Amino acid sequence: MKKIRILVSLHILPTGDHLTTMLFKNILPILQKNLDVELFWLVYLPERISEIDIPQTNSTIIDIHDYKNCVDVVQKIKPDIIFDNEHPSLIDLATDFAGKFLNIPVVTGYYKRISARPTKFRLAKNYLTKFFHSTIPGTHYQEKKSPLRRGRFFIYKFLFLMKTLKATNVSNLDLIKYFFLILRINLSVKRPFIDSRFANSLQWLPGPYLYKPLIDAGYPESSLVVTGYPIYDQTIKKITNYSQEKRKNNQIKVLFVPIQMYEIGLWSKKEHQVNLKETIKSLSNNKEFSLSVKIHPSSSILAYYESIIHKIDSKIPIYQKGEVVDYLLDADVVISFPSASTAIIHALMAKKPVILCDFFNIGVGEVLEQGIGVHCTNPDDLPTLVKNVSLNNSSSGPAYDKFMQDYFYKNDGKSSERLCDAILNLLQRSQ
Repeated sequence: MKKIRILVSLHILPTGDHLTTMLFKNILPILQKNLDVELFWLVYLPERISEIDIPQTNSTIIDIHDYKNCVDVVQKIKPDIIFDNEHPSLIDLATDFAGKFLNIPVVTGYYKRISARPTKFRLAKNYLTKFFHSTIPGTHYQEKKSPLRRGRFFIYKFLFLMKTLKATNVSNLDLIKYFFLILRINLSVKRPFIDSRFANSLQWLPGPYLYKPLIDAGYPESSLVVTGYPIYDQTIKKITNYSQEKRKNNQIKVLFVPIQMYEIGLWSKKEHQVNLKETIKSLSNNKEFSLSVKIHPSSSILAYYESIIHKIDSKIPIYQKGEVVDYLLDADVVISFPSASTAIIHALMAKKPVILCDFFNIGVGEVLEQGIGVHCTNPDDLPTLVKNVSLNNSSSGPAYDKFMQDYFYKNDGKSSERLCDAILNLLQRSQ
């Protein structure tokens, strides 16, 4: 069996839950039927990794702090293929440029964004505020504090990318051009950011809606393949095989998934905290509801949410470990914020009614624009909305069917197989 090496960049340890770890949980078993796969995780955290747990056999964790640039990483690892993590993040761009320079095939995944779209001014303002943060959400070190910690880490990643570009022998003029282009990417409200200079060997697309825009932008047609969403294949199987238990009482089971609108730059800290507090206040101590909270398994700080939620109601359970789908399958109603979150998609896949709270009425996003979820702009209305949607689920009908078809391409649980076929073809062509 042929042995191949895959290099993947990741901003958490691979033992945590993330889109990228979810992706490999789905595609790795399929690839291993045809190949002997060795994974190399290029982990970039603010400080050196103090403890390294190998997530599985044939897997190695690489600490970015041991290298000056990504060309050095690729030359040391000698991967057969490179996977993007969150294209076009700073470290992903570094791996892209290093791969192209050394003629290593690069695979990029595109994710459809369904979040509220902030103005450029709001995004820039929130990013500037985040620059001065003393903490960085993440699996490790998330509660460690130091002055300008987040800003200094951004500068570190930016310089790592610039050093990588320099190592690829780009001219000083092109280096300056890339400097301003990458700044523009980070301040762009459009996702995905399309620019043919970032075209890679293989771009897998969740649906056909991105095909023409990428072709028009100059991406090679041979590099594009529509696969659907590999990260949701296991979720589809879980939902298909799940049978919800009947209510033991008349309480409506409500799962609140407070997405990190502040951390991703869409809301201010005050806006996030007010939305969080008011959502909890409106539903806590109400005998008609059974309320629980599920926060992000890797980038949320549990102590932060406990300090806010348990101050209002200490009996509300807050879950962090595990996938959100394991909690929402038994829920009657899912509450969240209007953002690009897999939690919202999981809820829609399971045909759970979704209420998206935004008490500052900042933006709606695609789910609300298409009339699928329910928009709540006043916390006083939330109890009534929960009761209404539990009886009249909006996750059904023509609007819902169209959204799911556009979003998922083929909701058949075989997206991973389509992506793996494309990877195998890419490896054959690059031999």
